[in-house]
Amino acid sequence: MWVSKVLLGDVAVEHKETCKGSKDDYPIVGLEHLIPEEITLTAWNEGRKNTFTKMFRKGNVLFGRRRAYLKKAAVAHFDGICSGDITVIEAKPDRILPELLPFIIQKEWLAVRTITI
Repeated sequence: MWVSKVLLGDVAVEHKETCKGSKDDYPIVGLEHLIPEEITLTAWNEGRKNTFTKMFRKGNVLFGRRRAYLKKAAVAHFDGICSGDITVIEAKPDRILPELLPFIIQKEWLAVRTITI
């Protein structure tokens, strides 16, 4: 049996982009919109004033890093702006199937930040 450990950083990268222009046309995602153990983003706000500047892009995984044990990680199906308490993670498609990333992020062993394959 072949077993090796892979760091999360080997298969994904934090997407660090900020909104420098108008935020009016972007949906807004806060921690309250991420549902524990649900990978589908089903709620967000539109047209509300906010102080958020962190951008995410379609296909990114939004991970609620506050109280990480709640396993809040959802896939964005659109471009938008999110809370600073959300880490935006982008899969490295040459290293992992992007569809697997939200499941991996929700695993309990993520605290050690390795993946055994």
